[in-house]
Amino acid sequence: MKRELSEKRFSHVESVAKTAYILCVELGISAEFTKKVVTAAFLHDITREKDTQAQLEMCKKFNIPLTDNEIKSPSVLHQFTGAEYVKHTYEQ
Repeated sequence: MKRELSEKRFSHVESVAKTAYILCVELGISAEFTKKVVTAAFLHDITREKDTQAQLEMCKKFNIPLTDNEIKSPSVLHQFTGAEYVKHTYEQ
């Protein structure tokens, strides 16, 4: 995953993951669920740096329906494409 992100973006997701871990520990979340939360934190921006065209192509490839407002606001597309990208790239 690190090779897919810029150094700045990886630093951001690493910080989010550390914060997620700390919150889970403070809230007494189980180790099993904490692992899932930290993994999600690391992966939450996996497609954030893809350009708009690539994001739209992923939406088409993964059959992600988009509203006109979402198309006009491409910075939100990574929330949809990231989830599908992870399913198709990292899940076994």
